Amino acid sequence: MKILDIFATINHKLMKIIEANWIAFHLYEDTGKTKKYLVVTKECFPKKLGEIKWFGKWRKYSFFPEPNTIFENQCLNDIIKFIEKLMLERKIEKQISQN
Repeated sequence: MKILDIFATINHKLMKIIEANWIAFHLYEDTGKTKKYLVVTKECFPKKLGEIKWFGKWRKYSFFPEPNTIFENQCLNDIIKFIEKLMLERKIEKQISQN
């Protein structure tokens, strides 16, 4: 499935786009407890690089790359920072709900 097909399929669900230097994170599912993001290139015709979603076994958000994708250090740093931001938001939301 091409990225444009994915956008067409879930376009009504896209709620939030966060951009980094060369990639963008598109929120496409929010269950209220966890979120799922597409990681795509910032080009006229974006390519799907992978997804960031909750990985229950590790109890944290993780990056699930598409096959045959290659990443340089800046993109990997952007992905790491984005996951750290998601984990911090989750921790804050959990603390607020417990009070």
